[in-house]
This record gives sequence, structure tokens and C-alpha cells, in this order.
Amino acid sequence: MAKKRRSKTNNTKYEKKSHSSNNHGTKKVPSYKNNNVIKKKKKQYQQHLLCLTMSVCINIFLYYFIIHFSSTQCFTRIVPATPNHGLTKIPVVKMISDAKLKEHVRKGIPIVVTNQMNSWPAMKRWVDLNYFKEACPYYQFDNVSFVDYINYVVEIENYVKKHLTPQEAMNFEFEDSFYFSHNEKLFLECPKLWNDVKKFALVRNRVSKPTSFIGFIARYIVSIFETQDLPSSVIWDDWIQAVTWIGPPGSKTGLHYDDDPMSILYQFKGEKKIRIWSPDQSKNLYPETYCTENSEYGTRFSKIEDIDNKKVIRRFFPKFQNATALEYVLKPGEMIYIPSGWWHHVEVLSTSVSVAARGYTVCEGLSFMPNFVINYLHLNGVIDGEGFCITPSYLKAHV
Repeated sequence: MAKKRRSKTNNTKYEKKSHSSNNHGTKKVPSYKNNNVIKKKKKQYQQHLLCLTMSVCINIFLYYFIIHFSSTQCFTRIVPATPNHGLTKIPVVKMISDAKLKEHVRKGIPIVVTNQMNSWPAMKRWVDLNYFKEACPYYQFDNVSFVDYINYVVEIENYVKKHLTPQEAMNFEFEDSFYFSHNEKLFLECPKLWNDVKKFALVRNRVSKPTSFIGFIARYIVSIFETQDLPSSVIWDDWIQAVTWIGPPGSKTGLHYDDDPMSILYQFKGEKKIRIWSPDQSKNLYPETYCTENSEYGTRFSKIEDIDNKKVIRRFFPKFQNATALEYVLKPGEMIYIPSGWWHHVEVLSTSVSVAARGYTVCEGLSFMPNFVINYLHLNGVIDGEGFCITPSYLKAHV
């Protein structure tokens, strides 16, 4: 009996020991605790999934917002429901106020102003092109002396006066002819020219200035992407730009549109024939799939090189015949506001000097940020961004 009890005792100890060992190796957790752990992990997973989904949605929203924001130029680009807003000619007024101009910008309607520039010094000084040799004696562009170019244009002007009619001059092929066009640096190199045009006050009145807090922050952001095309002197000044054209009769600027929300072309000398088309007609104007130069930030040309060659138009660009243009001959002392996104073609009728003043509010300036970033990366060799520009939604089906 004692042996049996000992045996029983030993077995009990063995069983207890064995049971204790099992508890230490595989600790049994009550079922209600397992459920809590599973629920906690499931909740964490759901939270992570929600955060990821929200992050993706926010990024998609920001991407499309930036694209739309940029392609509409801070929502100042208006696409008419009917070609040219139903206009048969460009509205013409003698004078225009800031409020009236703002209304035309808001509605996206072009306008010509005939008497606003009468008292400007440039109207007298710039008639004689030799004035520019005194104002800008050291400026060079494309390895050409600006003084030499002025001499060249003056020589052509004198020849035309003596030997050609205006129509003959339009079709005459001048030797080594080239056009001082879309020059953004002349006013930077020759700042005294700003006084000749009264600093383009009509445009300057609405632009972003570095003295405001928001203006300072915006400039700080833009300055991160400073390049030779976007120098510090431009970033930290009033956001206004003067773009100059000087050339002989027959010079042309091909069919294109610009992204600039506010651009007024001022005519100081000679005449220019201007034809414009509203952006809703883009499908008939054969837009290129790319922009010409990064530095122009959104200037897109048409595939049509000569819009007056009817034979070529009929054969290769038949839809162009369905496009309706508004036409105006811009005379000395006149200016024209061309809304953002409107296509235009410009032809010099007589020796011409004109300047486009372009101004940007903080919102409008920041709408060019994608271009600034791409151009910065392109010029620093990070990417090949040649020809980059954002395609507006109404244009996507036609490029």
C-alpha cells in the first residue's frame, strides 16, 4: 500500500511538474484577451488604411488642382461659349480705367485703347530709333550689338521711304533680315526706358509687390527655383515684365497663344496687323503638342506656319477655314489687351516698336510654379524638360 501511495505521490508530482512545465512553455491566454488583441489590430489596420486612402486622395486632389490652377492661370482664363464671345470686332475706347480693365480681364474680353499713351515721353523719343543707341549703348543679344541692330533697322527704314511703297515693303525680302522679337531683357539692361513709358502704370497697379507680407512669402518660395531666365532681380521686384519687339516691315510673329493673365501690347512706332481667336476655337487652329521654350512659360504655337497661304491651308489644315478671327491694325499710341489663352498672329506693316507689359498678382505668379520647377530642374541637368507646358483641359483633345 505504501508503495502504491509512493507511486501515486510520484505520479502526482510528475504530473504537476509536467503541467507546470507546459504552462511555462505555452502560456494559455484566456479567449476574451485574444479577441481584444484581434480587435485592436483590426482597428489599427483600418486606421492605417484610412490614412493611406486619405493621403492618396489628397495627393490626387492636389495634383489635379495644381494642373487646373496652372492651366487656367489662377482661374483668369475664360473660355467663351461662342467664338470670340460673339463679337464681330474688337471693342475700342479712347481711355480706360483700372476698374474697366479689371472687368475685361474678369470676362476675358479683348479691348483696344487709343489715347491712353498720348502724353508718354516714349511717344516722341522712340519715333527716332537712334534714341535706343543712346539709351542702351552696351546691350547685346544673341552675340549681336543692339546698336548695330538699330543701325540695320534704320537703314532698312530709310531705304523703304525712298524706294518702296508700304505694300512692296511688306513683301520685300531684306538681306540678312531678322526680328528683334520677344526680348525680355532690354528693360532690365536699360532701366531708363521704364520712365519713357511711365512704368506701365495701368499694368503695374494690379501686380504683386514685394512690400506686402504675402508678396514676400511668395517671392521667397519662387526664389528657391531662381535661374538665368528667372533672376533674383525679377523675383524680388514688382511682378511686371516688359517684352520688346523692334523690326522692319514684313516681320511676323506666328500664330500662338500665351499663358499670361494680364498682357497689354503697346504700339509706339509703326503699325501692326493683329488677328486674334478665342481659345474655344483651338480645335481649328492646330496647336502643337509642346511649348517652344521653357523660358516663355506656356507660349504654344500652331502647326500652321503661314496662315495666309490658302493653298496649304486647304490641303493640310482644312479646319482652319472654320476659325473666325477678330482683326485690328494697331497704330502708334494705341494699345490692345489680349486675354489669356487667346490665339494671335501679328504682322509688322511698317518699321515698328512695340512692348508687351505683363503683370502678375501673387496668385497668378504662383500659378507658374510647375514651369519654374521644371525649368530649374532642366537647366541644372536633372531632367530633360524642353518644351514643357501644362495643357488646358479644353485643348487636350486637339494636341
